[in-house]
Amino acid sequence: MRTFDVDRFVGHKFGKLTIVRYVENKEIGNHGKTLAMYECECECGNHIIVPLQYLKSGNVTMCKDCKEKAYESKWI
Repeated sequence: MRTFDVDRFVGHKFGKLTIVRYVENKEIGNHGKTLAMYECECECGNHIIVPLQYLKSGNVTMCKDCKEKAYESKWI
């Protein structure tokens, strides 16, 4: 099992999200795989909890509110 310093990503920015703190390792499925969960602050001020894997891959780059605003402005 790999281990890493969970606090080394605090302060890193991914899109509009900045990592504020490590929250927990969340087990997914029945195979013992875990995801490191982090609390992030969006540029708009909202806080969300996101798996680090999603931030690093670019799957999550902003909060739900900003995503909805970006989608609406795309079609106006």
